Formats: sequence, C-alpha cells, structure tokens
Amino acid sequence: MIKFTYKANTCDNNTKFKERVIMMKRFISFLTSLAMVFSLLVYMPKTKSKALSSKIENALQWANTIAQNDEHWYGRCGNNDGPHYDCSSLVFWALRHSGFELNLPVFYTGNMIERLTPYGFTWIPWYQLGGYGNLQRGDILLYDNRAADYGHTEMYLGNGKSISADGDDYGIIVRDVWHIETYIYGEPWDGVLRYTGEDNDNTKPIIDDITISDRSSEGYLIKCRVTDNVGIARVSFPTWTLKKDENGNDQDDLIWRDGDRDGDIFSFRVNISEHSGETEQYLTHIYAYDLSGNWTSIAVDVQDVINDTIKPTITDVFVSNISASGYTVNCSINDEGGSGISRVQFPTWTVNNDQDDIQQTRAILTLFNNILQLQTFLRHCLYYRIRISLMSTVTVK
Repeated sequence: MIKFTYKANTCDNNTKFKERVIMMKRFISFLTSLAMVFSLLVYMPKTKSKALSSKIENALQWANTIAQNDEHWYGRCGNNDGPHYDCSSLVFWALRHSGFELNLPVFYTGNMIERLTPYGFTWIPWYQLGGYGNLQRGDILLYDNRAADYGHTEMYLGNGKSISADGDDYGIIVRDVWHIETYIYGEPWDGVLRYTGEDNDNTKPIIDDITISDRSSEGYLIKCRVTDNVGIARVSFPTWTLKKDENGNDQDDLIWRDGDRDGDIFSFRVNISEHSGETEQYLTHIYAYDLSGNWTSIAVDVQDVINDTIKPTITDVFVSNISASGYTVNCSINDEGGSGISRVQFPTWTVNNDQDDIQQTRAILTLFNNILQLQTFLRHCLYYRIRISLMSTVTVK
C-alpha cells in the first residue's frame, strides 16, 4: 500500500527513485493524453456549474506544471515551497500561488476543511455529491482516515483525471481520479472541497434538544439535534472534569472527539474511565460545523454523572469469631442504584461510659463475594453495640 500524507520524506534529492519516477511520469503522461482525447468521445455525466474561478484555474495550471516538470517529485518539505511536495502541500502551494492568501503552516488532510472553508470553499460529503459523475473541474478531493492516521488529497482536472502527489513510486502525476478506490484504499473519497466564491453561506448551525441519559458507574450518554441550511459536516464533543490538578488546571483530562450521527441526531458516550474515574462535575462542549465552515458551540454542565438516588441496603448481619480478644461483624451490602459502594463504616463503642471509646474505623474492611467483614478488638468489656451505617443494630454479649 502506498503511503501518502503522513509518510516522512525529506527535501533532499532522492536519486534512488529519480530515474524511475521520470520514466513512469512520462509514460503515464502519454497514456493520460490518449485518455483525454478518447474521453471526448465518451459521455460522462457532469453537473452544470458557473464558470470556473480564475484563481482555481490558475491553481490547476500551476499544479499541472509541477507534475510535468521532472525536477519535482514526491517529498515533504515542511513549510517550504518545494522543490518537492506531498499531496496536501501540493494543493496548499497551488492555491497560494493562484491568489489565495493562505497562512502557514501548510495544512494537512486532517484540517483542510477547517483551513479552506473561510476562503470560500464548501465541503460536500461523497454521499451528498453523488459519485464521480458529479465532480467539477477544480474540486479538491479528500480522503481522511483519522483512526488509521493517514489520508490523501488531489485536485480534479476533469474528464476523470486528477493531479496527485502519489508517493515515492509515482511522484507527482496526472492519473485516474478513481484510482484511490481501485488501487489504494479500497473505498471512495470522503468528499470534495468546492470553491463557491466569497459570497459563501454564513448561517451558523443550530444545536437543540440536548439530553443526558444512560448514567451509570461507567459514564453517560449525551445527545443533541443539529440542523443547518446547507448541511452538517461534523459535531464534536470536547469533555473534561472540573476537578483541578496540582497546577490548577481543570482540563488535564480533556478529550475531544467527534460524535456518532443518526440523521440530525448526534451522540457521544462519555466514559469516566478516561477521566480518572471522576463521577462528580463534568463539562461537555458541543461544537457543530456546517458544510460551509460556519460553526457554533454550547456548554453542557453535567452535575453528578451517576444520578443514583437509591440507598444501599444492608442485610445478613451476623457476628462471628467471638473470643476474649474481639469478634468479627459480617454483613451483605447491595446497591441497586448502580453507582457502587464507596465505603462502609462500622462505628463501634462499649456501653460502659457510652461513647467515650467510639471507633470510626473502616481501615480493616475486607470484601468477600459482597460480604463485608470488620474485626473489632475488645478493650473494655465483652458487651458491645455495633451500628452499621446507622441502619442495623447488633448486640453482642
């Protein structure tokens, strides 16, 4: 499999691949020319669109010039303008050379949508685009698999061809736009960034119907409805606890992830195991981004993640191992609320002089199959009253 955006190459002259890259580029360019001539005789459905922006046309021409020049091939040069380019830097510098005032650093496939939408580009998911037949010249194709930490991008020329920086084996070439599905990742593009002009949509998404449910000892589920006039690109749910660390930072456990989508409903499961097991105050922000790059956010304060109002129950209380040195108190504890037992205390004292020797210990509790045991040592006499969580009383003589 060919690695694209995240492959670590340098700007140094890679002589090992240069001759092979040049020969292959020339051969593919010859085949591409034949294919373009043949494509004029073949019907390929196209979407009617307004005249292509001069800036986009200039970007395509610049990128095509790079592809036809054997002095340029695949490589990563950081924020430098060549001489070599990977897939995302080729797109970045093509746009910048054509009049788009893009700021450094060079974008990558994971943030291209956020970086380009303020410049008049609209994100169109592949399912909404409707397939290859609806591509338009100048579309920026994007595949971004964040889970696997790789991605790829190209610029669409038209007639089924795109300009691509395709790794060490191919360099920067013009090739079939569907090669990513046929030869590389085995699945289609995620979508395209299409230039729609400076008069882009500026209506922010609407977030409403926020609910918190399924609270348990493992976390909670947050859901919301998000709508927009042009469509939603994604909804993120950054979440953290308000408990501060030793440096006064309350975002030391911040987790920022996109939610799952079901139509207009977006959801995210917060797992307290990812937040040091905290069960008290959480803060989740909801960030919604539309296809035009507009966004809005709202904060959701979640008090007491585990909404448990059911008291634990104490049963099967009995005393064992009574001797001159002490005795053992046994009981069963059950928590139907689901939040779990945090502690059980056994305040113990002698009747003689009442509570002058009361012991509030819980340090020697042992749990065996939900049976709690407390070993108490007699200090004054063999007549004790044991109160377990002020709910049960056992008298031992």
